Amino acid sequence: MVKLCVNVLYFALVLKIITCVCSLSVHTPCDVIKILSRDLPLDTRHRRTILPFSDPGKSSFISTMSNSESDYVGSVIPDTVLEETLATEGSDTTSLKAILSKLPSDYKGIVLFLFPSVGTPYCTKQACNFAQSHKSFNDLGYQVYGLTASRKAIASSWSKRNQLTYTILFDQNSKIVKYLKCTWMYFLINRSHIVIGKDARILAFERGVNAEKSSSRVLDLIKGLK
Repeated sequence: MVKLCVNVLYFALVLKIITCVCSLSVHTPCDVIKILSRDLPLDTRHRRTILPFSDPGKSSFISTMSNSESDYVGSVIPDTVLEETLATEGSDTTSLKAILSKLPSDYKGIVLFLFPSVGTPYCTKQACNFAQSHKSFNDLGYQVYGLTASRKAIASSWSKRNQLTYTILFDQNSKIVKYLKCTWMYFLINRSHIVIGKDARILAFERGVNAEKSSSRVLDLIKGLK
């Protein structure tokens, strides 16, 4: 009986999360967090809430329990991840390995920003900011790509409507997302950005980023690279 009650409560919690994510008034996993709990952990030194996702205008911290992004910087992404098949908003497929191999000779690498879902307000803001800064990234020698594991059906119309000037990639098996440990509660993506060199080496990587400031932050990171 106790086991049955626990299973029922677990199912109810999962159902509530799914309902929140799909409802019209809740657009991001961050909204889900706010609804599910009012007693989030605090960084006692800075007295700010630790959130796995960022809202515009709010700071966030990465939990000390997760792998540090610095553990990845300087490492080369393994072939098993590079060769993972990725869908695009069209009917084509590609992979990180194919993308890196086709870069123009004078390019240094790619910028990949990971976002929870196509069509939501914060994700749209992040995507549009990268589109507006697209030329700046190209001038610095980097191609921009968005990556998500969410629904693909509306991606094409969403991309056209927001005049996105780069390709959206769909990590349908979440292999890249899991390799980078950018998951939260197993099925949500922690908003992140990563700079990858032509040789598949990770040059910069941050998780739990602010949707509104992500593109400008990556530009600063690239300018700081040697």
